Amino acid sequence: CQGLNYLIRVRLAVITFLLVVQLLVARLTESTQPPGPFVATIVLWYTLTVLFAILLRIWPEYTAQSYLQILSDAIILTGLVYLSGGVESYFIFLFPLLVVAAGISLPRPGPYLVASLSFILLGGVLELSYYGVIRSYSEHDVDLNKLQASILTNLFGFLAVAYLSSFLADSLRRTGRQLTQTSGALENLQAFNQNVLDSIAAGVITIDLAGRVQLLNRAGEAILGQPLGSLAGRRLEEALPEVASAQLAPPGREVELTTPAGKERTVGVTVSPLTSTDGGSLGSVFVMQDLTEFKRLQQELRLQDRMAALGRMAGAIAHEIRNPLSAIAGSVKVFSVAGDLSEDQERLVEIVRKESERLDRTLAEFLTYSRERKYHFESADLGA
Repeated sequence: CQGLNYLIRVRLAVITFLLVVQLLVARLTESTQPPGPFVATIVLWYTLTVLFAILLRIWPEYTAQSYLQILSDAIILTGLVYLSGGVESYFIFLFPLLVVAAGISLPRPGPYLVASLSFILLGGVLELSYYGVIRSYSEHDVDLNKLQASILTNLFGFLAVAYLSSFLADSLRRTGRQLTQTSGALENLQAFNQNVLDSIAAGVITIDLAGRVQLLNRAGEAILGQPLGSLAGRRLEEALPEVASAQLAPPGREVELTTPAGKERTVGVTVSPLTSTDGGSLGSVFVMQDLTEFKRLQQELRLQDRMAALGRMAGAIAHEIRNPLSAIAGSVKVFSVAGDLSEDQERLVEIVRKESERLDRTLAEFLTYSRERKYHFESADLGA
């Protein structure tokens, strides 16, 4: 379809060129030939070109359309050569161009068929006009030997152009197919590499030698909170100064950054050189790990360890307090039984006993709380 579009555009340019040239030549040389038939043929060619452009939109048989267009071009071009002087026409050079167009738009037999058809049409018109079967538009008498030499020369020229155009067109088609296959393989490889990068849990950023961001995988977008489109082509020092600072402490460091959404994250960044297959430097690779949750859990674990140590120390202290407390309570009890106490003394002894018991209950509850919890789970009927 693109080849036919290109053929239609070239045809319009050639038609316009031929019309202008013929009118200029007719005016400069004061030709006695009437311009009417030539202009009518040009108008017919314009009309067919418009019809071909419309047909291209509604008929998807592009090979058949190529044959139809080139066949009509050969016929009309033969008419133009005939009307512009036959063997003396300076439009004969357009036949090789028509054969070249056939080599580009038609399969391999096409250029040879068009070359043969052009030779038959051109030779037939020249022979018929020479022998007076049809009117001759030549302004000079044509020698038969010159006519036959011109026809044979055109035959070999058409066939040579057909061979060359066919060979070059086949080479271009093979090259195009190889290029398409290579391009497809390259696209598949790029898609595979992108899938690999997007499947990595760690964020990956690559920069070139100028420090501009070239690549950012999906995990990196999630960590940084912004897509590749907002970073591509920007210098890393300007876009992500926290990440870029990891270059100052190779192989990496932990950095604190804030996403555009306002979330604070702790990110571990590792920097590695990006090298080509021959060992040349291409830039740097930054591998990022989101350590925010890990740091939170680490802080909670540290707090739990601290609380556990505090609980163990508090339990030991409680035991140490409980032992003298028991001795005090026992001594007061013996003291209250053994001696004659006044009312005030008995009241004080009772206060010591009650407060000792209360302190003992408090220590017992504290020891119970400081011990490690053990749970037993079982199903229960909440309705009951």
